Amino acid sequence: MKSLEGVSSYPSHKTVKPFIRNFAITAAAGALTTLFLLVTLRGCRFGDEAEAVKRAKEHWKITDIGGSTYLCAITTEKTVVELRNFEIRMGLGPPSEVDKLNGVEYDGIANLCAAACRRYSPQSQSSGQPDKNWSDWSPPSGFNRQNTGGFPGAGVDQLRVRKVRGEWTVAQWRGRGYDKSLYYVPENATFKQVEASDLPK
Repeated sequence: MKSLEGVSSYPSHKTVKPFIRNFAITAAAGALTTLFLLVTLRGCRFGDEAEAVKRAKEHWKITDIGGSTYLCAITTEKTVVELRNFEIRMGLGPPSEVDKLNGVEYDGIANLCAAACRRYSPQSQSSGQPDKNWSDWSPPSGFNRQNTGGFPGAGVDQLRVRKVRGEWTVAQWRGRGYDKSLYYVPENATFKQVEASDLPK
């Protein structure tokens, strides 16, 4: 009878090493593929978000003059708003299944935030005479923090920015039951590029 002494039921090191190497290569390839997909998807979202911020800024026609930042809203009168330390923050909810079926690729709310604001109306609707001075500076974060998910300074204005089947649209946004006094910019406003002649002398 042939002796079984010295015979092992475990695979030899010659078999184990290639197995470990192949397993490690497969695992690394899977991790890299997952990382690539995540980066691609996040890049698409962040690419759309950057484009949404750009389009919101263009819609508001935000203008820098002499080191200060302004926007000019026009309704029945013209209102110039000066902003300090402004920022455009996007509030974004993922498109629903229905939205996706309807071709919605991006749907966000652009919040115009600022540390402080003041305004000037060259044609005062209440008195019929032009204002001669700026209003006092005030912090917009005090106006509507409770209505906008805690966005500081969101009381300047809000826009809804959407991308549907590759086409972008931008429109002023007011949530349901909003208080008009929460916003620096009046409802249904259009915007123009601010010029030096729009500012008080």
